[in-house]
Amino acid sequence: MKTARSLLLVVTFGFLLCAWAGAGTIEKKYSDGTIKVKFDIDAQGDKDGPYEEFFPDGKPKVKATYKGDKLNGPYKSFHENGKPAIIATYKDGELTGSYVEETPEGVKQKTAAYKNGKLHGSVTQYDKAGKPTVTQIYNEGQPAYPRTLDEIKKKLTEIYNVKGSGDAERDAALKKLKAYRYLAEVPYETLELDEQYNKGAQAAAAICEKLNRLDHNPPNPGLPEAEYKFAAKGAGSSNLSMGIKRLDAAVDMWIFDSDPSNIAGLGHRRWALNPSMGKTGFGMSGKFGAMWASDGSNRQVPDYDNIVFPARGLMPMELFSPNHAWNVSLNPRKYRQPGAETKMQVSALDANFAKVGEPLNLNFAQVSRAGFGIPYCLVFRPDKLAVAPGRRYLVEIEGLARTDGKPAFLSYVVEFVSLR
Repeated sequence: MKTARSLLLVVTFGFLLCAWAGAGTIEKKYSDGTIKVKFDIDAQGDKDGPYEEFFPDGKPKVKATYKGDKLNGPYKSFHENGKPAIIATYKDGELTGSYVEETPEGVKQKTAAYKNGKLHGSVTQYDKAGKPTVTQIYNEGQPAYPRTLDEIKKKLTEIYNVKGSGDAERDAALKKLKAYRYLAEVPYETLELDEQYNKGAQAAAAICEKLNRLDHNPPNPGLPEAEYKFAAKGAGSSNLSMGIKRLDAAVDMWIFDSDPSNIAGLGHRRWALNPSMGKTGFGMSGKFGAMWASDGSNRQVPDYDNIVFPARGLMPMELFSPNHAWNVSLNPRKYRQPGAETKMQVSALDANFAKVGEPLNLNFAQVSRAGFGIPYCLVFRPDKLAVAPGRRYLVEIEGLARTDGKPAFLSYVVEFVSLR
């Protein structure tokens, strides 16, 4: 009998299994005698110290360190060709700090950060060429979007409960417009009804009723000249609706804007979400409605990069549908006019923010350069979109250029949630 550090080797099913007689080194071998696993143990038989795994040809498969039978310290796994597969760090058996996954070709697949075994910080997925495709921020294992669901619910409740002007119909429309602007991350808090705009929108709705049609450049149906000019000015400055019984429902329609006659430009939506809008007005006459949209009185516009709808991060499904078009409006001070080379792509994501299958087919994709508020707008609509709680989608846009000529790539995540 050797010392307590010696090992008793037992041959079973072609492998060398080990029983310990105290602290020492354990080796497990392949049937040909090549070492498969090698690690140190303490007096209680727990892994404690260096730990190594090997491929049948002897190349390293895993290099790590244990303490008290838990991974503790640097961790590295390898592909069969010898290139790193995973580089990470453990503390008391839990991932901590940076984490990197690479392909057998040495191309990054994923980078992340962990804290106490949970994702905490940036998580980035890469395509086959090693190009970043999506980055998501985590906080203690949970996706960290610009706003939490509780924050969204609280803010929308505040918006809808604000005391209005006393005109219930117009107040309801303004609150609905503010809700959409809040979700799209454009200024909304100081947006207010303007009495002159209310009158202009009312005149616009009235002249449409007289003509029994929507018309932004209406002919005179027999009004006095001054009255006609005022109504025509309102019609040319407003979003118009027909057949909607309530003004707040008309706001929903203007944000939808995805019918065949409007989807190419999404003009009503873009006016409604124009960041420089500071005032608006509403009017309704019979089955016709109007919202004064041509306003640029807000001088406190933040230095935005782009404005998107549906909203990036968490998007309430009650305010969106599979038939809604998606849009990305680009700040013309930061981007050159997009051209035919611009490509939009929407992909479903799983719980780990990895792409599921091929990108969704787009039944509409177009670059709009019309000056509806922000002049550069990408419009697209994916097929077979599931608008349901927890459904996540990655938007990727290629072929853009900054104003200095440098190429730009945009990506963001939309996750649908329910307000109920």
